[in-house]
Amino acid sequence: MRGVGLALVAGAFLTQCKSFSGIDPMTQDGWEQAQITSGGQHTSSVFVSYRDAEREGSIVSISVRLEVLNAGQAFMFKNAGSLMYVRSDLTRMQFDCIKHVHRVVRVTHYQNNNLKGASFTAEAPGAPWIPYGAGSTPIGAAPDDPTQDNPAWDSVAATVCARTAPPLIFH
Repeated sequence: MRGVGLALVAGAFLTQCKSFSGIDPMTQDGWEQAQITSGGQHTSSVFVSYRDAEREGSIVSISVRLEVLNAGQAFMFKNAGSLMYVRSDLTRMQFDCIKHVHRVVRVTHYQNNNLKGASFTAEAPGAPWIPYGAGSTPIGAAPDDPTQDNPAWDSVAATVCARTAPPLIFH
């Protein structure tokens, strides 16, 4: 019985420090794991930070962090004419909780997990609204961009919309 308790304590400690894949949950910075998702050949962990969440009517603006779990599954993006493998993204997203659509406002791609290494930022002014789980990539978006066509946004959006909903007032 003592061995089971020790294993549980060790498991909880490791979960708080880093996952077994080397992903730091960064809970001290306000990140909460929202989902582990598999989009085709890529398996990623999605984190959300409510610290800078803003809600205006039905639209929530929030920071979403995506970590590629396996080194061999890194995304490749072109930055200033050169290719860079990306294992971590920090994305400012908007979810419309009534229309059930989302869009990317800005994304910073990082070469290494945990928002480390070389990076570049892409602004997305006027980005199209995409239905959750649409399964299609809008024109101009990177075909492997995990923020564009992942059906996992359904559950992430539901949680974000519920957590940021205005309080109900009864008279």
